[in-house]
This record gives sequence, C-alpha cells and structure tokens, in this order.
Amino acid sequence: MRHSKSGLFLMELIVAFLFFSLASAVCVQLFVKANTINDESIRKKEASSIAGNLIELYKNDRPIEKEWLYFDTNGDLCEKDSSTYKVHLNQKQQSLAIHVYYKEKEIYNISYYHHQQKKL
Repeated sequence: MRHSKSGLFLMELIVAFLFFSLASAVCVQLFVKANTINDESIRKKEASSIAGNLIELYKNDRPIEKEWLYFDTNGDLCEKDSSTYKVHLNQKQQSLAIHVYYKEKEIYNISYYHHQQKKL
C-alpha cells in the first residue's frame, strides 16, 4: 500500500516537472523572438534616419556624387570595410531612390520625387 502512494507522488512530480519545462521553453522562445523583433526595429529606424538625411541633402541641392555609400550605426559616413549599412542611390532627373542594406539584406527603401518650382 505504501509503495503505490510513493509511485503516484513520483508520477505527479514528473508530470509537474514536464509541464514547467515546456512552459519555460515557450517563454524562452518568446523572449528570443521579442529580442529579434527589437533588433530589426532598431535597424529599420536607423536606416530610415539615414535615408531621411540623404533626402534632405538632395532637397537642398547638395550633390551626392557616389552611387554606393556606407554608414556606421551612428549614421555617420564611414569606409567600406567598417560599414554596417550599405546604401545604394539611384538618381534620375528629379527623383532619388534609396535602398538601405544591412548584412547584404535590403531592410529599407524609399523613392523621393523633388519638384522644383520655376524661378521667375
């Protein structure tokens, strides 16, 4: 009689252990996914800021002479070797297309059309 009670308690303990193990595995996966989403959001925000700065230069008729530019995480221009963000610029008459890449994957793109008024 005593033997069956201890076996039942051990079975209950094993089921509880498995339940908490499964719950902790799900929680860890949720935290990892949240961290990944947060990192992507930060990269997109930085890419948006870089593109916005380039559009402001373009709107103020400042020449952007290169087709490929490289930026660090602070949004500052840097050399190709130490770059984090790679930006491809495609300038046509009054339009500018910007494609921002992070680790060879496009994370942001925008097209801008600049209408200049006729000078009187």
